[in-house]
Amino acid sequence: TLMMRSRDRLLIPRIAVAPVRNGVAVEVKTVGQVGLPEFERAAEDLANAWQVRYVTPSPGKPGYLRLRITLRDGLRQRTVLAVSPDAPVDLRSWELGHDRDLEPVTVRTSDVSGIAAGGLSGTGKTVLVRVRFVRLAPSPLVQFALVDGKDYELEDLAPRAWLHAGASIEDAYAVVKKVHTLMIER
Repeated sequence: TLMMRSRDRLLIPRIAVAPVRNGVAVEVKTVGQVGLPEFERAAEDLANAWQVRYVTPSPGKPGYLRLRITLRDGLRQRTVLAVSPDAPVDLRSWELGHDRDLEPVTVRTSDVSGIAAGGLSGTGKTVLVRVRFVRLAPSPLVQFALVDGKDYELEDLAPRAWLHAGASIEDAYAVVKKVHTLMIER
C-alpha cells in the first residue's frame, strides 16, 4: 500500500468510499510526497492486492485523488441492443455501447455529413453499421449510401438506402463519386 514515513510517523491517507456502477469510487487525501504519479505506478499492484480487475487513479479536487475500483470488466459484459421503431431518433449522437466501467460511450454526430466504417475483417464493422442503420432508419431526414464489398452483408438494408453498391468496384466508385459531388455542391 501507499504510505509515507515522516519523521518516524506513519502517514495513512484519509479516504471516503462510495459505491458506483460496477465498482467503488474512493476519494483519497494526498499525504506527504505521495500523489497521482505514485498512485498511477502502484495501480496494478493495488488491484492485485485488493483482488479487483482495475484501479484507475485520476485527479480530484485540490489535495485529493479519485480511485475508480472496477470489480467486473464492463467490456466483458454482454451488450443488449433493443431498438423500438417508436423510440425517438437521436441525430445528434451515436451510442456505441459502454466502457469497462459500464458507462455509456457516445460519439457526437451533429453537423457531421457522413461516416465511414473501415477496418480488418471480423472486427465488427457490419454490426456497427447495422446498429446505427436500425436506429436511424425511421427518420426521413437521414439518407444512406452503402458500399458492401461482399455484396451480401448489407443487401437487406439496400431498399432503405438512397444509394447502394455491391461487390462491383465500378458501382462502388459511382456511389462514392455521387456522394462526393453532393458534398462539393453543398
